[in-house]
Amino acid sequence: MSKSLIAKEAAYAKLLQRIPAIVDALGAKQPQAPENFIQWLKDAEHNLQEFNAPEVSEIAAIRSKLYVNHYKSVTRKEQQRACCENLPDAQVVIFRLYEEVSTPIKEAKKLLAPMLAAVAQSGAVTYGVSDNFQIFIEKLSQILNQHEQLKTSMVHVNALLPAHDCLWLLADMVDLEVWPRPKAA
Repeated sequence: MSKSLIAKEAAYAKLLQRIPAIVDALGAKQPQAPENFIQWLKDAEHNLQEFNAPEVSEIAAIRSKLYVNHYKSVTRKEQQRACCENLPDAQVVIFRLYEEVSTPIKEAKKLLAPMLAAVAQSGAVTYGVSDNFQIFIEKLSQILNQHEQLKTSMVHVNALLPAHDCLWLLADMVDLEVWPRPKAA
């Protein structure tokens, strides 16, 4: 089973969102700022190893630059400078990975949005308060994949994302507030 692109996107986004706080700490010359950056690098390495991404070596190499010249024994000012010099390189690696996984997700969303609107408007799949959401999403996916006019676009969506991500994306995109309800018997 392939790793979820949506999970990768979330993990990379979380790492990227931590960068401003690290930069602020470095700018304010807070004593713990270098250690925060090193911890961020370790967290990035952990995520990349979990996703079997070879870019883990790039992050490890950046971290190794901080240990040159006995990093622990140099002054705090020199540590701060070393972090400020290496942070942009690390950020670029993670941002590049983020873009790689977010691009197919964005493309799939563009394809799914009009299809979901068409299915909702047709009333082919309804959702009631007592309905099981997972079953609803699976039924919706089945209709999208089998409907004569929609399945061509779904081939593209399925080529962009693993099956579990397609279901996850459908679940995220469906707006139950506007989705048709079953007709009262």
